[in-house]
Amino acid sequence: MSSIKDVARLAGTSTSTASRVIAKNGPVKAETRERVLKAIEMLDYKPNLLASGLRAKSGRLIGLILPESIHFDFGFFIQSISGICMQYDMGLIIGNHHNNPELESKLFDDFYSRNIDGLIISPASDASLLGKRLKNSLGKVVLIDREIANSNCSSVTLDNYKAGYLIGQFLVSKGHKKIACITGPNHISISRDRTIGFKDALKECNVYFDENFVFEGNFNYDSSAEAIDSFVKKPNFKDITAIWAENDVMAVGALKELHKFGISVPNDIALAGMDGTDISLFSIPSITTISQPFGEMAAKAVELLLHPVSNEPVKVKFEPVLIPRESTDKVFQSI
Repeated sequence: MSSIKDVARLAGTSTSTASRVIAKNGPVKAETRERVLKAIEMLDYKPNLLASGLRAKSGRLIGLILPESIHFDFGFFIQSISGICMQYDMGLIIGNHHNNPELESKLFDDFYSRNIDGLIISPASDASLLGKRLKNSLGKVVLIDREIANSNCSSVTLDNYKAGYLIGQFLVSKGHKKIACITGPNHISISRDRTIGFKDALKECNVYFDENFVFEGNFNYDSSAEAIDSFVKKPNFKDITAIWAENDVMAVGALKELHKFGISVPNDIALAGMDGTDISLFSIPSITTISQPFGEMAAKAVELLLHPVSNEPVKVKFEPVLIPRESTDKVFQSI
């Protein structure tokens, strides 16, 4: 990877002059600027905007990059983080990468060109392009909800494995032996962790995990409707007595689709979600869920960003909490 020194050497300038061209800060002759820009193009040089942000004067501004700001879950993070920023008299800018690694990388560069004091990111997916770029970012970037493997960042996440394990144990305790699952996207680690925890709980209880009744959703409403349509077409769907959707939005989508097929929750089939959002409480029936403390997670992320406590990355993992509700009220007899 080329450095600013390589650019300066190729352009025949000092490093400070090359830096001024990149930062668009300070007087530089037009001819010299052209040589530097040409050298940048030839070397495919990418400025270390993170390092530049570290050296710059504080802009009293925090960046927040999320998959979808209009999604229920991430809306809680925005609400909490914006409130905390106000307490610190700091501004907040928000970007959405829509689980697109290229857009995530572009937002990262754009935010650090704005002289932010730090960045909170919920990564795009396992395919995130930020891994190498975050290795020197300790204290200036905090990951929330999702992690990036081998990054040198502090992180704030939920124990998603335990969440899946808890709901698996709970459904088995209600007498369920045939349980369907609507997962999140498999390329996002939290989805895999939830599914593994769920499978392990069933296995420990000697309950068979039927892969024919696993549907990969996308954490959005429509994908759960597709899942139910897929399930009911299977000849042995009548054996299924419970469904777990790996977030509340998909659980509500499943509830509506089941109603369309004349299937009653919880009388015909039990249903559970994940996240503990208001949508699961206000639906009819209210939906059993696994709660995660969005406000506490957001507060911890800001705290780690503004008041780092260690020269090493700090990994904070919050505990999930089971909230039983009407959608699993019926106790099923063993089949």
